[in-house]
This record gives sequence, C-alpha cells and structure tokens, in this order.
Amino acid sequence: MHHAVYLMDMYSSKVPKSKSKYDTLLVSLACLLISTKYLQMKYPGADALNYHVNNCYTYDLIIATEEQVLDTIDWQLMVYPVYDFVRLFIS
Repeated sequence: MHHAVYLMDMYSSKVPKSKSKYDTLLVSLACLLISTKYLQMKYPGADALNYHVNNCYTYDLIIATEEQVLDTIDWQLMVYPVYDFVRLFIS
C-alpha cells in the first residue's frame, strides 16, 4: 500500500499543473495495480480493482492510465518509502 501511495505522489508531482482533468480515483487504481504487479507474486487484475469501485471505469481506461503513470514517472518503480526503512530498523 505504501508503495502505491508513493507512486501516486511521484506521478502527482510530475503531472503538469495545468492539466484540468485529473481523476484521483483512476490514478490511484492505476498506481495500486502497478504496485501490486511490481511487489506481489499474485495480484488482482484491472477488472478486479474496478469491481471494488463499482465498475466506474473500463478496462482499457485503467490500462491506459497505468501506461500514462509509468511514462510520467519514467518507470522508476524501485523506490523505498519511509515505512520500509522504519520496518527494517525496528526488526
């Protein structure tokens, strides 16, 4: 979860401020999908995530947003949120 939030933060900081259409829920779904694909062996698909938001989006739109997020953050997926460092030092 922390990785997905970090990805969303990176994307939000790089997206042009003049972009009038910024769908927070759609971007968060795409970041969650990216994060689970990167960190988990088994992950939910776009359809499963879309089901949990009452099928607000199409499969193609979620995948297109996933690509947009990855291109915007330059595919920098190997990031370490503060939570990972705290967990490392506590254990």
